[in-house]
Amino acid sequence: MRSVQAALRALSLAGGVGAFLARPVVRLRPHTVRSDAPPSVTLDGFRQQLEAGGDIVAGDGDCVVARFAGEAGIFRYRTVELVAFRSDAVTFEHLDSPFRECHERFRVEPAPDGGSVVTHEGTFTMRMGLAGWLLGVVAVRPTFERHVAAHMASLSERSATMGGIGARAVPAPDHASPCSPKAMASASERSAARSRLR
Repeated sequence: MRSVQAALRALSLAGGVGAFLARPVVRLRPHTVRSDAPPSVTLDGFRQQLEAGGDIVAGDGDCVVARFAGEAGIFRYRTVELVAFRSDAVTFEHLDSPFRECHERFRVEPAPDGGSVVTHEGTFTMRMGLAGWLLGVVAVRPTFERHVAAHMASLSERSATMGGIGARAVPAPDHASPCSPKAMASASERSAARSRLR
């Protein structure tokens, strides 16, 4: 019996190691800032910033596909991302980017004194397997985290003026997921979105 359990543990570990080696994930450290604006206004600020400065390719409402470009340290990037606005977060899924995969979430929670606490979390997978993972851990993750920290600091600074920028409170949607599998997030639609962008 013990040998069977040991064999099952070894297979489980081997499968985990094999999955890691096939697509090693790099996890970003969570970054949290305080906003003086309530959660609904903070979330609306994300939406307004995207609408004002983003290149929205498809979708509307709570689920859009948008293009982004910029610099992060020595890296220049261009991405196409699925952006989903939820009642407590804004999520970004990279559809086309330098990464094999990248998922980010800005979680917005009420602060005890009426403001908001915004926490960024994310993961990415580099191309090139284990060599890409090493590059991701050593060079890309620190740059990515500095880029996020700068964005979060500007969010915190803007919160003082959000009364003028994002004063319109948006009611929380009735549904848990604005991007249902049948809507924007299905594999066939992702593929179609990628082909339209090339």
